[in-house]
Amino acid sequence: MTDSSKKFEPGLAVKTRGMSDMEAIAEAVLEKQRGYLETRFDKLQQMGEDTEAKLGAIQADLFSLNESIGSVTVELDKIRYEATSETMQLKLADMEDRSRRCNVRAIGLPEGIEGSNAVQYLTKSLPKWFPTLGNLDGEIMRAHRVYSDNRKRSGPRTLIFNTLRYTTRQLILRAAKKSPLTMNGRPVRLSPDYSGYTVKRRQAFTQAMNMARAKGVEFFLLYPATLKVKAAGKTEAFQSAEEAEDFISSLPAQRVPPAAGNDDSVPGQPDEAAG
Repeated sequence: MTDSSKKFEPGLAVKTRGMSDMEAIAEAVLEKQRGYLETRFDKLQQMGEDTEAKLGAIQADLFSLNESIGSVTVELDKIRYEATSETMQLKLADMEDRSRRCNVRAIGLPEGIEGSNAVQYLTKSLPKWFPTLGNLDGEIMRAHRVYSDNRKRSGPRTLIFNTLRYTTRQLILRAAKKSPLTMNGRPVRLSPDYSGYTVKRRQAFTQAMNMARAKGVEFFLLYPATLKVKAAGKTEAFQSAEEAEDFISSLPAQRVPPAAGNDDSVPGQPDEAAG
């Protein structure tokens, strides 16, 4: 038995060494796999951290974009409100101008000269001032003085009178334009009666019209507030006073300055030259 056992010991040793080698190989393979997996895990972890950072940046961008969109929305609402408000103001001014289309403003007429009956005074005086008008009996309907918004003005109050027909109003304005009226050495100006909003829009062109007069450039102020300027055989139209001033300042002075003034056009009627 002892001899037989000894006969098989070398084989057992070989087997044992073989198992040890296999375990070593397996351990080596596992170690290699472990290193590979750890490397991949590190990469995946890094990718996750990068992705998280990118998501954070994207979230910050989205937050900033939302704020920008909010600001733009507020501005659009403001612009929409202003546009709607401007449109409403224009419509209201147009309605008021139409209701005044038969009115005339007498500016500079001495205070109290009309006496107790302004209608009778104007009915008799207008044909004397402007003989081309003829008889105006029944054409002057109402007349009254109004206070100016400018409290510092020391001159006479404006007298507003209403005519029966628009054509009569136009005849009076045209006659006053051709033959300017003076009383006591001071000018008396007859002009259309516009709404306050329209007056402000037209007054914005005062500087541009003064520049045009100084240079002898012909111009037309059309209803409600469009300035047309004739230069070099062309007519330019401006709804912006600044643009009109820039254009007129670029023009050379004319040799003979033409007479120029405001037109007396109203809604629904042909616009007339101011120059």
